[in-house]
Amino acid sequence: QASLIQRKVFSNVFRIKDACFSEDRLFRYLLEITADSTGKKLCVIMQNPSDADEHVSDKSIQFLETLFFEKCPPETGPIGIITVVNLYALVQKHDFHGGEKAVGPLNDHIIQKAISNADIVLLAWGRSKNYMERKNMIWAMLDKFPSKPLFKSERHPSRASYSHFLIPISTRSFP
Repeated sequence: QASLIQRKVFSNVFRIKDACFSEDRLFRYLLEITADSTGKKLCVIMQNPSDADEHVSDKSIQFLETLFFEKCPPETGPIGIITVVNLYALVQKHDFHGGEKAVGPLNDHIIQKAISNADIVLLAWGRSKNYMERKNMIWAMLDKFPSKPLFKSERHPSRASYSHFLIPISTRSFP
């Protein structure tokens, strides 16, 4: 039975960060940033976590915070909470290879819950054709919420620009 460690930190006057890790911190299942608890909830699904946690933001998290909390794109309107989950929960910065062991024992449950709780979902793993089997599993989870607004990004947030980042997905077939 896997167990979780959850920590909340007030990162500044306006934002609270909440991270959910395995006890050994090998897996980060969720990172949530709250700027306004009354705003819309955005679930962002990326490939795998790096070292961002309740204390430290990486380049991807900083990009998402700036885009959704400060720039407020018209496609989504005001976002109050960003919940970041990943195809794979294994924390790894370099030479990531995916695979069943990298998913993490609680990851699918937490992804489903994050999607369910969100007002909007963003697939932000980029254009790579890697890990298609895993992406199809996530797509099956999304099919349970056919009316939920869905966006994708052509680039991973760590390598993206603010213009043309969000691409609406109008069909429910896997992009």
